[in-house]
Amino acid sequence: MFIYNPIRIQFEQLKNQSVNDLQCPCSKVAIKYSEFINFDATYHQLCSSVFVTNLWYNGYEIWNISEPCIFPSFANLAFYYFSLLSTFCQSANKTILNSLIQFYALEYITSDIVLENQFNNEVISIIELFKIRTQSSFRGQWNLIQSVIFNNQLATVRRTNVIFHAQFIGNITEMYSNIVEHNNCTCGTNSMCHENIAFCNDGKLDYIIGMYIGCYMVDSLLRSTTECFFDETCINIIKSYVIQSTELYQQLSILNASEISQYKRNETIEIIVDNLFIENWNEFYSYDNYYKQCKPLFCSYTIQVKPNYIYILTRLLSVYAGLTIVIRFLVQNIVNLIRRQKNQQPGIHFDKEYLQALGI
Repeated sequence: MFIYNPIRIQFEQLKNQSVNDLQCPCSKVAIKYSEFINFDATYHQLCSSVFVTNLWYNGYEIWNISEPCIFPSFANLAFYYFSLLSTFCQSANKTILNSLIQFYALEYITSDIVLENQFNNEVISIIELFKIRTQSSFRGQWNLIQSVIFNNQLATVRRTNVIFHAQFIGNITEMYSNIVEHNNCTCGTNSMCHENIAFCNDGKLDYIIGMYIGCYMVDSLLRSTTECFFDETCINIIKSYVIQSTELYQQLSILNASEISQYKRNETIEIIVDNLFIENWNEFYSYDNYYKQCKPLFCSYTIQVKPNYIYILTRLLSVYAGLTIVIRFLVQNIVNLIRRQKNQQPGIHFDKEYLQALGI
């Protein structure tokens, strides 16, 4: 049996009726993912906070510090620290946008309409694979950058891994360097060295909880946590070193602790970066949109009829009645034939009982 140009309701009815050999070929075999899958990702609030703005740019003009008593202090590194954080946010966003452009252009190929359960399972797998590949690609880029920096022993501008010294002997200037150590860990052999970063006030160190200084800014940032950003005491320590007349002082505040997040308040920046700062992918997929794009030309199927005993009995009686009529017709003609032969051939005699046995 056939139904031409079936709408989804008709297809669902056929599916629920458990018909045999149901086939509904699509009028459009290759359907772009963009036709039935969509993402509306939300990001960690860090990427829209004051910590990724250029308000940290002005260096010592924003700090209420005459001369730091330690080097490097947070005042020396804050601009580089938060600039890198901003770069991570922007890079993650661009990676997702570029990946989505490529993803939406891919095609879901089905010659026949796919049942909804199968469609949902396949699309969920497609989406999860997309997430994994996008995150892996992003992290791979930064792993490569970190590897190149450390393997080439590049010196940082802020002297966090090596300090150069000049010695003047007559007309000759000799340069030599000292490899920096953090917590008895030398940057010459280990790029993961780090220690807590602090402000210095009259010889007293004000540590910034969860923030570290290491051999390279990338490693320092990734090993730091978001703890300070949610801690009012920590933010007040930073503000105490910021000039009150600056815009940074006016805008600097803690992150919204009541905002729903998949991350802990003391989560490492590395984990958040690995997840592209994503809070929720907010993926949406629609079987109805897929069905409209597939737009089956027709549905063919077979129906297996269950036995109906009243129908069978009626048919048997009809056959019996038909056979009775046929037999009567045949017998009557046979008798007539015999009678004619009797009249033509004397000596042949049929008694009454014999004729009665034939039903005559």
